[in-house]
Amino acid sequence: MNYEGFKNKWLGKPIVWSPSLGAQCVAVYREYCKELGIPQSPLVKGAKDIWNTYLSDYFTRVENTPNGIPPTGSIVIWDVSVFGHIGICDHATTSTLTCFEQNWVELDGSGVTELRRHGYNGVLGWLTPKGDNMTNELTDDQKRILQFLTENKADETKVRSAFGALADLPNVTKELDDLKTSHISLEARVAELEASLVESQKYALSWQKESQIANKLSSKLQADLEASNEEKQTWKSRYETKCKETADKLSLLEFIQLKIKQLWKK
Repeated sequence: MNYEGFKNKWLGKPIVWSPSLGAQCVAVYREYCKELGIPQSPLVKGAKDIWNTYLSDYFTRVENTPNGIPPTGSIVIWDVSVFGHIGICDHATTSTLTCFEQNWVELDGSGVTELRRHGYNGVLGWLTPKGDNMTNELTDDQKRILQFLTENKADETKVRSAFGALADLPNVTKELDDLKTSHISLEARVAELEASLVESQKYALSWQKESQIANKLSSKLQADLEASNEEKQTWKSRYETKCKETADKLSLLEFIQLKIKQLWKK
């Protein structure tokens, strides 16, 4: 069993070593060791502790450096969160690495194995199985490329970076396509918002004009009402004055008759 066979066997499936814990990241490491025929290292509290408890007779430990690139099939260890994380390198460059792993997102053992792309933040380093030949994981075309690079004195870092970049090309292409799509969507959304803004401005201007007209009409009606009240008051005063003048000239009997008529009219 090599890494490619292990990946093809388990990808998309959960690997469980302890039913109570579920599909934890450490279970991938332990199943991988089992299928490679490597003894199990001591039990640990968290994945990051494997960095110090690995079996040195079976692995070479390599610390993470700015130019370091883990080979395919090596075991990558992170010192992140409380327990850390562990996975198997599928391919890598100096800036990104894609690992076969599980439980990065779920954190509760409920997920399945996947290929996940990372940066190197929090990576302690990697464990490379001793006796492992990198060319065992290569296709015929990759072996020819490796031979060409070797003949032209390309160092191991450049070789791994070249293969990692080649393997990561579909991911990069997809990210670029997604960015283009999101850019087009964003432009369409901006155009939609701009059109909405223009309509809103037109509506606001129309409402402002209507409001001004309504205010003018309201002012005119208020003035007319005030003038009408003044005129009413004037006529009322005249009427009361006239009635008083008439009453002063009447006899008592005529005055009583006048009051009766007024009450009758009311």
